[in-house]
Amino acid sequence: PNDLEVFLDEVVIKFPNVQYLSLMNNPCVNEILRLHSNEFDALQFYRQFVLKRLPQLLALDFSELTPEERAQMTTGQTRETRSLSFSSEVMIKGSFPPAAHVWPPYISIVLYFAVCPSEETVREVCGTLMFYHRFRSTAIKDPVTKKWCFMDILDKIDIDRDILSTIQLSSCSDILPTVDAINNSSSSEETDYGGKPLWRIYRLVNQQEGVEGQQSAVLARIHHSIGDGISLIGIMPKLFTHLPGSEEGEDSDVESNSTLHPSHSTQRDISN
Repeated sequence: PNDLEVFLDEVVIKFPNVQYLSLMNNPCVNEILRLHSNEFDALQFYRQFVLKRLPQLLALDFSELTPEERAQMTTGQTRETRSLSFSSEVMIKGSFPPAAHVWPPYISIVLYFAVCPSEETVREVCGTLMFYHRFRSTAIKDPVTKKWCFMDILDKIDIDRDILSTIQLSSCSDILPTVDAINNSSSSEETDYGGKPLWRIYRLVNQQEGVEGQQSAVLARIHHSIGDGISLIGIMPKLFTHLPGSEEGEDSDVESNSTLHPSHSTQRDISN
């Protein structure tokens, strides 16, 4: 047990009827807060952890219990978490020292279109993916077990803020340099998960689409802990070619080649 668990055990024994408790600036609390990159999630976890042990509290750290916290205590509802496999945990926390400057293990999938899918279409694809727990979760470090896990944050995800981005390009030749720029500029952001989903989708809209030889693209960047590259590369084109409005069983001609530095990447040509 960590220090907070030991402290709460003592409180339960010596002050079983305590109703007001302040642990502000307590070292064992500060340890928990430091383990989370997202301050909101850290405070929420800390309060739930204390209130589970001391359900009679009226206020914690001079802040009265909210109706939502009372409901969670009554129903036992908390954010769903799932443990990680050994390999997934290694991919999340990293196995190289920061000085090595190793890129995080994101799989980059580039899909080419004659006409770029609309924002509405991409939002629908995002909604389909978030049916699965890993796509609606972030990575957190459990302050009790000290192990990384997935935590469901579906109610906090804003697709337009957290997942979907649109970039305007002047020609098809700008697509691959833009993909490389995104891959090279996202490493620091994507190792500090900050309570965000572990994937993003970029609409790379070519302003010359419709002209012969010109295409737009969609870039999906998905953390390797969500799935293996072969599976993700296989499923992404199907999500875009089996939407409402397409004919039953309709498939697109698909060509693939590899690879883009620095991430695992595959490009696919989807003709309409």
